[in-house]
Amino acid sequence: MRALFAACCVWLAATPALADVHLFTRVGSIWITDPSFDLVSGTDALPNVLFGAGWEAGRGSPLAFEVAYGLAGASDEVFEAIDTNFLLQQLQGAAIYRRPFSERWRWFARGAAALEHASLDLGASRILEASAWGLALEGTLGTELLLPIAADGDEWGASLGLSVEAGYGLRPFGFDFAEATVEGDDEAEPPPTAAGPIDVGTLDASGPILRFGLSLRF
Repeated sequence: MRALFAACCVWLAATPALADVHLFTRVGSIWITDPSFDLVSGTDALPNVLFGAGWEAGRGSPLAFEVAYGLAGASDEVFEAIDTNFLLQQLQGAAIYRRPFSERWRWFARGAAALEHASLDLGASRILEASAWGLALEGTLGTELLLPIAADGDEWGASLGLSVEAGYGLRPFGFDFAEATVEGDDEAEPPPTAAGPIDVGTLDASGPILRFGLSLRF
């Protein structure tokens, strides 16, 4: 029994790790072409940031998986009187296929799906509030530069990654803001008129994507 236990320990010590982990942050923008977006932004760009972690299917495997939290937002002023704010949050899962094309560079293809929540605020003294849930699909192609930081020069040691990727994000159902409500000062004079839910329309936040990333692999 002791011999079997010792053999198992030797085998585990000699076996490479089943996965290599990386932590990342990516910043960039989604370009939304839906004219409705003009209500909340003076440009088509929706700034976006992702924070997350990933793991490779095995040492040397070209396949990796990621989970991330994403945040995007925009604001504007309409008719110099009405403030608008749009906030988009997402929980994203992705699969990545990577292949090296030189010692330090590799290209990758990334596909992702996300559950999203969007909120919209319109108004001045009284605010029209709306929120909606949605789904998103993303596909990007990119390249990454790996900079080893392991002291022993281990090929599988810690490294920094600098990446750039571009692609498209599809939101097939859009965000349906059909249940907007009015919030404000209930003690105002004259008293505000009660209002039921208001349909302020649907926003299709689909569009091209460009992101730059920084990752730590260990």
